[in-house]
Amino acid sequence: MSWCWMGDGSTLQDHHVQKSAKFGGGSIMIWGCMTSKGPGFMCKLGSTLDQHLYKEILMDELQKTIEYFDLDPTKVIFQQDNASCHTANSVAALLGNQSFDVLEWPAKSPDLNSIETLWAIVKRRINEFETPPLGMLELWERVETIWNEITPETCAKLIKSMPKRIKAVLRAKGGWTSF
Repeated sequence: MSWCWMGDGSTLQDHHVQKSAKFGGGSIMIWGCMTSKGPGFMCKLGSTLDQHLYKEILMDELQKTIEYFDLDPTKVIFQQDNASCHTANSVAALLGNQSFDVLEWPAKSPDLNSIETLWAIVKRRINEFETPPLGMLELWERVETIWNEITPETCAKLIKSMPKRIKAVLRAKGGWTSF
């Protein structure tokens, strides 16, 4: 993010604007997870995420991540936001039958969700390429490459920042924080 401070009455100048590149007007939607041992499995969504697709992802990518890192499911605390597909009764029932805990979480709280910071890192790295991707396939390949380069240390640092994040949000009384 960049900021430009201007005095009262001044107008926006070309040097105040950071240009961005457009690449076809498309986008990709991705689900991914992380652990303190590193980034987990991720997948590109071919359609809108609804409760049915979300349950498939939880049973596939989330379970594979837990197994890949040889995590004790009884010690896993799963965090998700309160998107409607995450809070559907069928998803709650599925998660209620798992041996891991699901962290109760306030809605619309990206400052408290460490994976949002990880996605910001991925986006920043995407923007460091000299040329924009030629299409959605190349964009996905870049995301995969960047995701696979994320270190366990980066993930562990983000997760260890949770107490600081919570304190910052409490200090800000639920308002904006630097996270």
